[in-house]
Amino acid sequence: MAWFNSSGMLTLRRACGIFGAVLSQPDHPLEGDYPVDITTEKEGGVIFVALQAESLDASNTNEFKRTVATAVEPKAKVVLDLAQVQFIDSSGCGAILAFLRQLTTVGGDLKLCNVTKPVRSLFELVRMHRILDIYNNREEAAKSYQAG
Repeated sequence: MAWFNSSGMLTLRRACGIFGAVLSQPDHPLEGDYPVDITTEKEGGVIFVALQAESLDASNTNEFKRTVATAVEPKAKVVLDLAQVQFIDSSGCGAILAFLRQLTTVGGDLKLCNVTKPVRSLFELVRMHRILDIYNNREEAAKSYQAG
């Protein structure tokens, strides 16, 4: 049981040797195959992959990896649009890096666009912005392929 004490601090009451609310099993598995809505379109030699989910985390990274694997082709120029994504955990970061690794193995490349503020902050914290090129929008990302 939890309550706020007089100083405004959250207090948990220990019952039966465990913190019931803290250690209870989640309603969904930590790793799973939750469906993830991803749209893919090809324009001018660039493949745009848009993740239509609020989060990329342990609950949907397996499905993300399976779905984006279809965009892996020799010399593929891929832009991952993260406009809808508000949260990414370590498994989500790993899934994006695995996607990059798959693409570079076959001579392709990955660029990100429309990265939300919380996700951008995370990428800067873990230095992913030094590994991945991040652009403000799809057009800038697509133009970067033409320039290179």
